[in-house]
Amino acid sequence: MDRQWIMNRLEVGRALPILPPDIVQLFQRISKPNWQSDALGVESLLRRQGLADLFWQQIRSPFFTCSTDAESLRELLEWIDQQTASALLSTFLLRHILPTQLGRARSFDRQKYRRHTLGTAVAARILAARTKISQPDRVFAYGLIHDLGVMVLDICLPDLLDEICHVMEKGSRQVVAEQVILSGMTHEDLGGWLCEKWQLPLAVKSVVKYHHRPLLPTIGVDETKLLYLSDMLSAEQYGDLIGHGLPVGFEETVRGHLGVTQAALAAVERELPLLMHEAANLLE
Repeated sequence: MDRQWIMNRLEVGRALPILPPDIVQLFQRISKPNWQSDALGVESLLRRQGLADLFWQQIRSPFFTCSTDAESLRELLEWIDQQTASALLSTFLLRHILPTQLGRARSFDRQKYRRHTLGTAVAARILAARTKISQPDRVFAYGLIHDLGVMVLDICLPDLLDEICHVMEKGSRQVVAEQVILSGMTHEDLGGWLCEKWQLPLAVKSVVKYHHRPLLPTIGVDETKLLYLSDMLSAEQYGDLIGHGLPVGFEETVRGHLGVTQAALAAVERELPLLMHEAANLLE
């Protein structure tokens, strides 16, 4: 399948929902250095889209500790840092703009995909809390959105995703199967394309585009590496949905850069099942 043909199909296709102008403006406001002084404007944009109450309800769940001292959405927006705000809002908005119900592939296991996505988010949160590498709320949000490219495939290129699933049934990992069907591209590339098309924050794009190639990004470097490790833990525990296909020893390289021990990963793996059970309702 020709790569340019695939990208042309994405560009001219009508399967993706149109990003509302208010949402575009919302991301633009958050990207400004002094965005916290405009917390009222950000809240107003959320309310105009009918999302403010729903966002506030989800952000107050036990998995987002940043809300513990905030009594209102505006207060929360004034308190959290820019990267965390971008991650939380990007994840929340995109999960509502691109729900899994829009998917059209026949062979794709969406329940497995959702379980893997949540497992990655929960593992990232545990690992961040243990290591202090990044804000737990931020990487939890990144985990929920890291496989955005899989959603692009399911919504826009369902026939190609079905072909990928059929190649996987013969024993190939998904990343390898994607490269075969998509002329060398993977879900990372398609997720990065959507991030750029919708002008999402650069740190969000970095995690989406490089979570299987965590030595490449120059923005969100530690978070991307942490998401790589968390993605690996989730895949091992909940089924190898995505696959890695990376050289032997690559995990040790990433752990070495972050100072994460094998014992720390084992501890996260032990904690994961219980917290997964508690977090399951976040995907409803």
